Amino acid sequence: MNFKEIKKLYNLTNKKMSEIFGFKTEVAYRNSSAKKRYEDVVVKLFEEFKKEKK
Repeated sequence: MNFKEIKKLYNLTNKKMSEIFGFKTEVAYRNSSAKKRYEDVVVKLFEEFKKEKK
């Protein structure tokens, strides 16, 4: 599952993601050079939690 699918599954917006990761604004998150790394972490955590569930 990719990040866009996870966002859709859990109704996550850029605004919500910016709050989760501690950015002051949605724009700061959206323009962050680290955004891809944050998204990759979300996907990896999702996959790990999915494994634990089985």
